[in-house]
Amino acid sequence: MAEGMAFPIAPLKAFKISDVAKHHTIIDALVDPFYGAINKNKWNSLPPELQKILTDTTGRKMAQKCGLTLDQGSINDSKWMKSKGHKFYVLSPAEKKRFAAKTQSMHDDWVKGMEKKGYKNARKIHDDIVRTGAAYSKSTIGGYKE
Repeated sequence: MAEGMAFPIAPLKAFKISDVAKHHTIIDALVDPFYGAINKNKWNSLPPELQKILTDTTGRKMAQKCGLTLDQGSINDSKWMKSKGHKFYVLSPAEKKRFAAKTQSMHDDWVKGMEKKGYKNARKIHDDIVRTGAAYSKSTIGGYKE
């Protein structure tokens, strides 16, 4: 029996976690990066007009559209959960800092694990993701609204 789970809002309704979990704490702990990649030789083999279509519709533009869709879905799902009696608790900035300090060891363990696997730049990758997530979180609607 779980006493708690760490999840974004998005899968709570879809995975029916909302059937059993009725109390939710919004911590804004991470941003999940996502990306698409293509083999360089495959890219070079594509006709220029197809490369242009992909360049014009992917990258930042696609990431922003996907993020907006996920954020809006989370807002809609949290409204639905509230209508079903769910309670949401939002951490204050001071509480978020305390939470981040208490969970820092998870970040450090990930970096150490990646370094053991031979990724010498694991700390830089981690720090870049955290910094980028913090910067972009200021320019998005976010996935929860009061």
